[in-house]
Amino acid sequence: MGYFGNGEKINDLKNTLENLFKEGLEVEKAGEIVKSIVEEAKEFADVSNAKEHYLGAKRNYLITLFDSQVNTLRMRGCPSSIVKIIEEQKASVIDMAFSMDIPDSHIPFLPVIPCNCVDLDDLVSMIRNNEKTGCFTASQCIERTTGIPNNPYFIFNVENGKDMLGKSIKEARTLIKEQGRFCLALEEVIALGIHTRVLLTHEVSAAGSPRGSSGNIVYLIIDNEQRPNARITVDYANSSNKIGIPSYRNRS
Repeated sequence: MGYFGNGEKINDLKNTLENLFKEGLEVEKAGEIVKSIVEEAKEFADVSNAKEHYLGAKRNYLITLFDSQVNTLRMRGCPSSIVKIIEEQKASVIDMAFSMDIPDSHIPFLPVIPCNCVDLDDLVSMIRNNEKTGCFTASQCIERTTGIPNNPYFIFNVENGKDMLGKSIKEARTLIKEQGRFCLALEEVIALGIHTRVLLTHEVSAAGSPRGSSGNIVYLIIDNEQRPNARITVDYANSSNKIGIPSYRNRS
């Protein structure tokens, strides 16, 4: 019998997803679970009730996702003052994501910490690959991305770069712009690395940030020591199917 068919309440979904997140459930998989529950609901309820269940499932999923992201930041040493700023945005972030039509394969939102709030080395150190801690390799000065907020903020409807695998920076930027979307800046790519397991499938480029003095760009990769590494290097996305250029739709 389906989830709703056996009389369980929609609030149970929040507890279910919380437990699954603790076990390492990926954001994409959580979205699939919510979708399957909604499909089951349609078999046991009329149209109006199915819609009610769907909206309840969607909001509970967003709340659980937000809480799990805050918990990740706490566990990885993010300053409590920064976590507090992020937590204070919870209601507005949930409402904004709830109002959007976000594909199941996309991440509803990610909290972003600008490098003027937390040093880049400390930000990257919050990324994990199993027991390996992220590091930052830079042989030249990083220019701060213009136009991003000075305080922690959120990006919404995030595609993790899979759609742009193997494309050059120039080609991807053009396609993403045509879709009405934006390439992720360096701090936004770091947020993607902190809160998802994107590096298990492909590496990503911060195509939304300015290039260094030599025209190179920052990539988030797994290095030879299996560490997540934010590294300035040449634009080699056009010759590799392991490099994606992620994008988002909106920013808070």
